[in-house]
Amino acid sequence: EEGKLNLWDTLEQRLPAKDMGRFEAQRAEPLISLLRHASGLPDWLNTAFLTHATQLGWTDEAARQLTKPLDHDAILDFTRQADHGPRTRGSFNYCNTNYELLARVIEEVEGQPLGQVLQKRLFTPLGLTHTHFETWPDTTTWANGYSTYFSSTLPQHPNMHWNIPVLWGRASGGVVSTPQEIAALYRGLYGQAKNKASKTGRRSLLLHAPESHERLVNSVIPTESNNGTQSSLGVFRRKGKPGFFHNGSPMGYKTLAYYNEETDMAVVAFVNSDQNRHELLGSQLAGLFREVGFSV
Repeated sequence: EEGKLNLWDTLEQRLPAKDMGRFEAQRAEPLISLLRHASGLPDWLNTAFLTHATQLGWTDEAARQLTKPLDHDAILDFTRQADHGPRTRGSFNYCNTNYELLARVIEEVEGQPLGQVLQKRLFTPLGLTHTHFETWPDTTTWANGYSTYFSSTLPQHPNMHWNIPVLWGRASGGVVSTPQEIAALYRGLYGQAKNKASKTGRRSLLLHAPESHERLVNSVIPTESNNGTQSSLGVFRRKGKPGFFHNGSPMGYKTLAYYNEETDMAVVAFVNSDQNRHELLGSQLAGLFREVGFSV
């Protein structure tokens, strides 16, 4: 909207030469393909990082090593070590590397670290006072995270991890927030069309041009479940009603967030464990959706 970037700009045009040298095969890749997770890049987290953990033996010592803060160069080093086997460009393949490269592009354009950009463009406009990137004023308010990834003594049971760094994962998951503020973020981001005529007078502070909203939410890449993805979002319809969702699972935690554009309702679940309990959590979320008038 400000003319600083074009979604069809290529990585070669926007990435610093130092970074571009690591991704020769993706020089002509447009930024929009990273937003849509259709770049064909290897995933630094789900390939090289986990391979490294396997080599370390998935022990508690490995956990201490691998939960240290990762900077941009460390993440790209993991990417370079990743499996560069055949991937289908243009088809959906969730990839955390896309987030990291897009973050670097944003830092180059804005001339500021990612945390400052997020504060200026997202957190402050939406009044998010308990959402942070890179810093957190009071870690005593955190819920302790439980992880099954690492445990040499109790492989079948949760193993407590303390003080997982805020910086862990950087653009792939370095934001700390609350359920209430994630819900506010979803309303501010996805609710543009609805909010223009809102009885409360509230409008989105993030997207101003109607075409920006349409580009963000329209489903363009079908998935196996007949849903779609656009700009890193899950887009689904139930009985003709649009909805948006995303989830994340850093070590020791799991987050799921859903938004119903028609009712301007958001449902956010924070779980302080990374165990795979989607079935139970999904049924609870379905009940919450019914309560706010969204049939599932």
